[in-house]
Order: sequence, then structure tokens, then C-alpha cells
Amino acid sequence: MSALRRVVWFDCETSGLEPERHAIIQLAMVATTWPDLEEVETLEAKVRFRVEDASPEALALNSYD
Repeated sequence: MSALRRVVWFDCETSGLEPERHAIIQLAMVATTWPDLEEVETLEAKVRFRVEDASPEALALNSYD
């Protein structure tokens, strides 16, 4: 019998495209079984950041209001 394996997929949203200026504003993760990719668990976390340092275009793209 083989052991159940899991893979964690993640996504990171930022407040712009300049790493030295723009912050991470949201993280999302999904754990799935492997190799059939059945969803096991999810997590979403919003991160505090300085809105005034963010790109207006990035905020619109991420539906931030």
C-alpha cells in the first residue's frame, strides 16, 4: 500500500511590480492529494501593508477597496 502524498500550491499577490517598493498583500494556499489532485485543505491570509505605497493598478487588479 502506498502512502498518501500531499502537495501544497501557493499564490502570492503584491501591491505592485517593484520588489524593493511593493509589499506582499495576500497569500493563498491549497493542499491536494498527489497524483489525483483532490483538494484537502485551503488557507487565505491578507497581509497589512501601506496603501499609499501601493500601485493603484495593482490594487484594482487585486480588487482591493
